[in-house]
Amino acid sequence: MKQLIPALALVAVAPLALSPLSAMAAPPAAFTATGTALLHANGKTTETRTPVKVYYQQGQMRLELKNPDYGDSVVLVQKGKSTMTLMDPKQKMAFTVTPDAMSQADNQIAMKQLTDLTGWKGLLQKQGKRLGGTQVMAGQTCSLWQTTQGKATTKVWFADALELPMQIETVVSGKPTFSLTIQSISTGGSHGANLFKVPADFTRAELQN
Repeated sequence: MKQLIPALALVAVAPLALSPLSAMAAPPAAFTATGTALLHANGKTTETRTPVKVYYQQGQMRLELKNPDYGDSVVLVQKGKSTMTLMDPKQKMAFTVTPDAMSQADNQIAMKQLTDLTGWKGLLQKQGKRLGGTQVMAGQTCSLWQTTQGKATTKVWFADALELPMQIETVVSGKPTFSLTIQSISTGGSHGANLFKVPADFTRAELQN
């Protein structure tokens, strides 16, 4: 179970909180990205910096986390589903989880935005405000946006050419809690369907909150 701690942390800071927004953007149908997820120390846990690899295809997403302290874990998310799957490759276990049951729904950017990528621009235009200037992230020129949900303020570096966020930083009650930064991204091509499925030899279980 220790291998799942980084994945559980990611789930806890990104619940399924918002309703889907109408399509307003045209992100790539498939891409591969590498980046870093940073969970800040909160008094109970130390800072955790985890390399992440992301595979996306038509509403399906696979996040591979390689934490030096806890080992490998995988998160599978699919557009339209209220649950996600956490996999422990070492133990060959797959756990079903409901993200919004694990933290306060008004405190973080929604996990639904990770799979319904067409809603990102609509989310920013509807709930956020455009900040001045631009910044280059992962080779992409990004506009800067800020949204507020309850006690949480989230800053987004948005690659306008790709219609995708390149960096997300969340602060709750003035304290940084979570960030996800994309260092490189490759668009085009396609991924095999098995990449987004639980292997047949894995044992499935419900993860109790």
